[in-house]
Amino acid sequence: MALPNINLDKFKGIYDEVMGDSDARVTIAIVGRNGVGKAAVGAWLLLDRASMAARDVADISMCEYDGKRDTTVRAIADASQADVIVFVVDAAAADYKKDMVVWQALRDMKKPCLLVGNKLDLADGDAAVVRHRLADIFGAPFSQIAVVAALTGLNVAEEFLPRLVAAARDVEIPLARRFPVFRRAVANRIVTATAAENAVVGTLFFLPAADMPVMTANQVKMILKIAVVHGQEVGLDRLKELMVVFGSAIVFRAAARNIASFIPVLGWAVKGGVAYGGTVALGKTAIKYFENDATVRLPGGRAIEAKATNIDV
Repeated sequence: MALPNINLDKFKGIYDEVMGDSDARVTIAIVGRNGVGKAAVGAWLLLDRASMAARDVADISMCEYDGKRDTTVRAIADASQADVIVFVVDAAAADYKKDMVVWQALRDMKKPCLLVGNKLDLADGDAAVVRHRLADIFGAPFSQIAVVAALTGLNVAEEFLPRLVAAARDVEIPLARRFPVFRRAVANRIVTATAAENAVVGTLFFLPAADMPVMTANQVKMILKIAVVHGQEVGLDRLKELMVVFGSAIVFRAAARNIASFIPVLGWAVKGGVAYGGTVALGKTAIKYFENDATVRLPGGRAIEAKATNIDV
């Protein structure tokens, strides 16, 4: 089955777009008073550190203040040098007046910023109660707040990591490339965003196959992003090789969309649904492939061995 027609110039355009800043340095500042558990929160960012270079570990800085003016000014100044900010407060504290000064300064920087209420296990009330209290005090939306118990791992995977990824959307690819703990969350967000875009594309084109170039380009871009997120070295030759591996799945989904075009009345809705579901299925297959999880099976029963460093068809 032939790969959808994307010429070499199109390949290069997609490649250049994705690879542009993929290897950029991304620094994270963890800001908070002494004793709030900054080190425990930061430790979660260094999971799988064995696969990271020493320079990556150095890209996390601890910005501590004790409520006095000089340490507060220094913490804010140090945080301003980072690309992503994690502001940690004690979820069980009763007074946040001095923290509010720092929080407002951090928000004024207009950088990706997440408010983390740590020590949830010591706070009065469950996660929902603490989250509402912090939202009222700091004036932050729920999406910008994570409540955790970093020492035990409570809510770290459920709230902290995905919400930090959401906050850092503009730098999510280099972030995940340098910090493996973010890879799954970033890859899933890439798949969901691409599927939603393809669903819209599927409803806008009425002629059979008219949407195929746009959707295929989106899927190629998605696969390339997932590869980069997982630390793969991807050149143009490798990209073409990946398209050989995943090309049959792309064509299979395109054929299903084209058949849906002929369904009367609600064909456009079916096309959108097939485009969404097909893109999600392709994206999940790519994630499994690059995570080196298992042998994955494409439409028609074709199996590929999931190897992170070597394509084995």
